[in-house]
Amino acid sequence: MLDAELREFLVGMEQRIEYRFDEIDRRLDKVEARLENVEARLENVEARLENVEARLENVEARLENVEARLENVEARLENLESRMDTAETRIDHQGNRIDELIDICLALRHGQEIMSAQIHSLNERFDKVERSMDFFAGRIGIMEKDIYILKHAN
Repeated sequence: MLDAELREFLVGMEQRIEYRFDEIDRRLDKVEARLENVEARLENVEARLENVEARLENVEARLENVEARLENVEARLENLESRMDTAETRIDHQGNRIDELIDICLALRHGQEIMSAQIHSLNERFDKVERSMDFFAGRIGIMEKDIYILKHAN
């Protein structure tokens, strides 16, 4: 009779343990699905980051071109100053050149502000991804603790 009770107890215990393992497997499947979603989102963030980096390289190349053009403009201005016929034509010409340089600087500043806003947006998105990863790490830690408890319960 004691053997039957012990057997019934062990069968019940085995069923409870099996149920808990099934529950852990189900929860782990959910975590893995969420992780795949996070990984996909991270790949999207990385792709967008690569796009921003490529655009930044393009801007840097354009800036080098602008710098070369500005050096050329400065050389032309120096040459014009030495060749000026009258004070009136010199002032008008320099005024126009300065307006062009200001427009170029304003356009560059506007582009820099746009890029800065995009980078800020990417940083915010990456922060959300990191918080999600921290949440999942915590949940996995809890699951590992439950598994450890189950293994060492007997």
